[in-house]
Amino acid sequence: HPPQKNNTQHLPPSFHPDMKRFFGSSKDKGPPPPSLSEATERVDGRVNKLEDKIKQIDSELRTVRDQIQRTRSPAAQNSLKQKAMRLLKQKKMFESQRDTLMNQAFNMEQANFTMQSMEDTVLTVGAMREANKTMKKQFKSLDIDDVDDLWDDMAEMMEENKMIQDAMGRAFDCPTDLDESELEAELDALGDELLMGEDSEEVPSYMSAVSAPTTSLPSVPLGSQLPAQPASAHADGVSQVLQTF
Repeated sequence: HPPQKNNTQHLPPSFHPDMKRFFGSSKDKGPPPPSLSEATERVDGRVNKLEDKIKQIDSELRTVRDQIQRTRSPAAQNSLKQKAMRLLKQKKMFESQRDTLMNQAFNMEQANFTMQSMEDTVLTVGAMREANKTMKKQFKSLDIDDVDDLWDDMAEMMEENKMIQDAMGRAFDCPTDLDESELEAELDALGDELLMGEDSEEVPSYMSAVSAPTTSLPSVPLGSQLPAQPASAHADGVSQVLQTF
């Protein structure tokens, strides 16, 4: 019989049967490690628990101290003192653990702050690079000579517009060779004429007060009634009164 071929000669070491028997097969990766923020929150929670334990021990120490002061028996006092010593040792241990965890939390907070600062720096640099590319593209579409020509054209048009406005604002048939002294003398003479006209002006006849005719009416005794007059006689009386005005 021909010798059998060994199929394990060309296998990598990680798949060799002997390696699997000694070291075992590779396992799947576990969950990702927690972030610095999550680790800091977890450590802060442990610090809070230790703080609660320290407060509880302080309360027990106060109770034991009061019991020692009230106890007269030496044996009972020694027992209470031993208990107080144990509580003090636990308190020191918890305080040491708390301080260690607080230092760890502080270090992680510093590392987290540094990492966030680096992320912000990377974002800032990326934004500046994109802005630089955009500015370069925009500057390619601009020419300083074209900008100068545009500015000159606008300045020329503004000057022409000013000239047009000045021309449109000129008055027609206005003499320009007038002497100001002559104008002032004429104005003074015109003022004197106006004052003289005001002094000689009389009140017109139609502005005088019109005196209404006064007619005395006969008195009517109380309790008597006036005789009724026809409507035509009343109308004639009204017209006569109106004619007097």
